[in-house]
Amino acid sequence: MISIYIIITLILDLIMASIISNSYMWASFILIPFTSLVFLLYISLKRDIYHVLFVAMLVGLGIDLFTHSALFLHAIIFVAALFIMRIYQRHMSDTMFEMVLMGLVIIFIVEVLLFLYYSLFTTVQIGFSLWYMRRLFVTMIGNLPLIIVAYYLARHYIKMVKAQETQKQRSETSLWRLKD
Repeated sequence: MISIYIIITLILDLIMASIISNSYMWASFILIPFTSLVFLLYISLKRDIYHVLFVAMLVGLGIDLFTHSALFLHAIIFVAALFIMRIYQRHMSDTMFEMVLMGLVIIFIVEVLLFLYYSLFTTVQIGFSLWYMRRLFVTMIGNLPLIIVAYYLARHYIKMVKAQETQKQRSETSLWRLKD
């Protein structure tokens, strides 16, 4: 069930990336959509963290393979960011504002970790202020509508899973009643 939602969010990420990357107006700015990561964040708040971390590792590995980045780079960063946010989420409630804020914070964490990796271990030389203006700020502002979409997809997914669990529990209790 989760794979269908992950595929939907990844397709949405690919569509947004292809629309933005083909625009000459955005030639000097970089927008990286993170709908799948934010979706995983939102479902990790209500579901088993280990299953979500495993799925995040697979999604990050898929992104590594499709974007020709270092193998396991996004996989490790996605898992680390979700783990950090899982610890941090104890201080947040379930209001829409705080959920959007959590989405922005996880995008910030991922982008800072990527910036640190690329500035420390590769030959990419870019200053912090230039990186902030051209990549981080645009990515965070551009992901605001995608964060809201991920929030509603996660709410729909959690409702469906709860309905399935309730149906399963009802059928189990009715089977026990029939056995007596």
